[in-house]
Amino acid sequence: MALVAKVLTVSDSVAVGARPDGSGPALVDRLEELGLAVVETSVVADGIAPVAERLREMTAGFAGLVVTTGGTGFGPRDLTPEATAQVIERAAPGLAEAVRSSSPLGALSRGIAGSIDRCLLLNLPGSPFAVVESINAVAALLPHVLALLAGENTPHPATPTDQHEPGRATDEPEHRHVPLTEPHLTHVDGRGHARMVAVSEKPPTYRLARAACRVVFSGELDACLPDELDVLDLLGEARIAGIQGAKLTASLIPLCHPLPLSAVTVDLAVATGVVDVSAIAETVDRTGVEMEALTACTMAALTIVGACRQSDLPPSIEDLTLWEKLGGRSGHWRRPTAIET
Repeated sequence: MALVAKVLTVSDSVAVGARPDGSGPALVDRLEELGLAVVETSVVADGIAPVAERLREMTAGFAGLVVTTGGTGFGPRDLTPEATAQVIERAAPGLAEAVRSSSPLGALSRGIAGSIDRCLLLNLPGSPFAVVESINAVAALLPHVLALLAGENTPHPATPTDQHEPGRATDEPEHRHVPLTEPHLTHVDGRGHARMVAVSEKPPTYRLARAACRVVFSGELDACLPDELDVLDLLGEARIAGIQGAKLTASLIPLCHPLPLSAVTVDLAVATGVVDVSAIAETVDRTGVEMEALTACTMAALTIVGACRQSDLPPSIEDLTLWEKLGGRSGHWRRPTAIET
């Protein structure tokens, strides 16, 4: 059975062009990574009547998955569950609860799930992070549910216990995060020469990366600075340096693609003996912004180091790390929090 899907973004601001759609493209990207062919995408304004009407159009005679993103919260215009309730024939509360269990904030989602003839309809939250987490939570179940709706005789997906039974095998996909690394070097061609990775065949999707590092020094920060330099002024300079560094990443690092950054956020937290630096870079493009986030942290940290007076123990930059990324083949990836400081 061919696995096909449709995606509906529910948002007043996206519908009128006031902001770009981040969650819809992120969801399409992840569904395609999971093996579903996305045959239609659409945007509709919030409200019971317009959403219900659009859902009836998308589900009529359709055998596959229809996923909404947005309108599942507690705002006065968050009415996607009410619209969905008018369309579905049979409720599927277990799928909705699986989505809610995907994150600590999942309890804030009022989304529902259900079927219409041979179509499965699923409400997901409206943020790019949450929509990927949510679809991951039910990804292993989707082929089984869609096969049942199509009238096919299919075995239940294996449980974790089943997978460890001796002699028990399963073809069902394992629910896991895709590793960040790959077994080949994408920046090296077949002759061992460095090259820029070709991304023109990829569709533009929402992408985000979060990185962090720390500047370590002895004593208090203001004691390390010249008398005429205020700590708050230095932090402002470091923040601007980080943002500027992210924008210039392609000029600083060979083989990086120039990217139209949609947002760069640099945060600095001062404590005794340390300044913690974190940065988030965002774009809607064909490749990720990991290097931009890392460069933002580096440039902000270097600005702090450069301002400190010479001493017997110069400041050091430590623990420069990529902690999180969203978008692309790996979907939503996080470094294990057990090693995060």
